[in-house]
Amino acid sequence: MQEERFEVFFQNISGLYRAVQRLRAQFADAAGVSAVHLFWLYLLREYPEGLAASRLAELSNIDRSLVSRQLKPLLGRGLVCADGKTGKRRYGWKIRLTDSGRALAEQIAREALSIQNRAGRGILPEELVAFYRVLGALNQNFNEISITGGTYEERTDHS
Repeated sequence: MQEERFEVFFQNISGLYRAVQRLRAQFADAAGVSAVHLFWLYLLREYPEGLAASRLAELSNIDRSLVSRQLKPLLGRGLVCADGKTGKRRYGWKIRLTDSGRALAEQIAREALSIQNRAGRGILPEELVAFYRVLGALNQNFNEISITGGTYEERTDHS
């Protein structure tokens, strides 16, 4: 028997999103970067060889034009460097962390791990594994439902 869970789901997802956004904004302020830069620095830490700006946009789930506009402050502060600076378009530039960018990215990673550990208190490791698997599946399913053409009824499985 299926029960209506939308209200509980919506309240919890919305509350979780707001809490994560507050934490991200607080840490971004403390680190002296914008919230989007915070995530980029974290991502670039995982790719020491660098990432194309277009790939950074894809992994961040944001528009390429935002990456292009937002690179300037990071370049100006010396947190990242860009290889292949040809032409006006930054999409093909390979973005890498500088030493100071790497140091800030390590600080970001330590804080993220601390938050992750505190948020997971009282939850068994196998429960967290299942949670992240289910969360990923829900994300994929909701994205497929929301971007598929047709009416709402055509996009949902009624079985």
